[in-house]
Amino acid sequence: MQLQLQAADAHELLQHALEIVRRDIEDRHLELSVSLEASSHDVMVDPPRLQQVFWNVLRNACKFTPDHGTVSVRSHNPSPKSITVEISDTGVGIEPQFLDKIFDAFEQIDSHQEGLGLGLAISKAIIEMHGGSVRARSAGLGKGATFVIDLPLDRTH
Repeated sequence: MQLQLQAADAHELLQHALEIVRRDIEDRHLELSVSLEASSHDVMVDPPRLQQVFWNVLRNACKFTPDHGTVSVRSHNPSPKSITVEISDTGVGIEPQFLDKIFDAFEQIDSHQEGLGLGLAISKAIIEMHGGSVRARSAGLGKGATFVIDLPLDRTH
């Protein structure tokens, strides 16, 4: 996969991804909390690919959160050179021993869910191709999950 890099606004790409999953959010009566606090959010990325990552993580958050649960999206700048996007849910959670495995291709923690288990593996590869990282946190089953995406900022502007 080759990236077509260009300057983009990470918040704008995140908002587009939110629009794509909005119907899922409404149909499941999920509460959506969005707090885009990053003052710097210009990134040098392949916009459709980064939007694909945001959409995939948001879609998973919706899929694994029971009706009337909460999906939260937050951004901040942990340093002057990076932006962090956190997508959290109040869903089924992830057992600690599976946190590292969820990014492996064809790995599915819940065999009752549809799909090939490629979404997070592809998302991780895309983020790493952009010089960033993605990781998952969860306190365990029934305690929700948070996906943390770190990306370098575009310093050409």
